[in-house]
Amino acid sequence: MVDPFTVHERSRIMQAIRGKDTKPEMLVRRLVESLGLGFRVHWRNLLGAPDIAFPSYRKVIFIQGCFWHRHTCRKGRSIPSTHKRFWLDKLARNRRRDAVVRRAINRLGWRVLTVWECQTHRAKLGVLERRIRRFLDSPPTGSVGSRSLRRAEPNSTDKPARRRLRPRTRKRTRQK
Repeated sequence: MVDPFTVHERSRIMQAIRGKDTKPEMLVRRLVESLGLGFRVHWRNLLGAPDIAFPSYRKVIFIQGCFWHRHTCRKGRSIPSTHKRFWLDKLARNRRRDAVVRRAINRLGWRVLTVWECQTHRAKLGVLERRIRRFLDSPPTGSVGSRSLRRAEPNSTDKPARRRLRPRTRKRTRQK
C-alpha cells in the first residue's frame, strides 16, 4: 500500500506523537487516583522513568503503546510498509530496552506492571481496574538477588507484613 502522505507530512505526523501524558496514560492515572493512592509520575529516580510509581509500595506501572513496544495484539504486529528495516530495528531496540529496564527494576526489589494501550479501551476498564487493584494489593517483593527489602535473621520463619491499600484522606477545610 502506498503512503497517502508526502515524506514531509509523514515526518510531521510522526514528530507529533507524544511519549508522556498520552490518552492511555491519563486514563490509568485517573483509575489510580480514584483508588485514593498517592503516586509519582515519570519518576526519574528509577531506570526507565516509570509512568506511575508508588515508592511506598515499591511498585511501578508502565503504560505502553502496542505498536511502539510490540504487543501481541493486531496493532502491535503491524509493520510500516516503507523503510521496513529501519522500523524493525527500531522496534526491536524498544523491546530490548523494555526488558533491560524491567529486569533492573525487579533486581532492586520493585514490582512492575505493564498496561498495554489496547487494555485501556472503554469496554475493558473494569478488567483493568481489577488488575491494578490486585497488583497494588499484593505484598511487596521479599528478597531479590543480593539486595533485600528486609534483613531476616537466619532460620527465621516470620513473614513480612502485608501492606493494605488505604485511601489517602485529605484535610477538609471549613468554609466561612
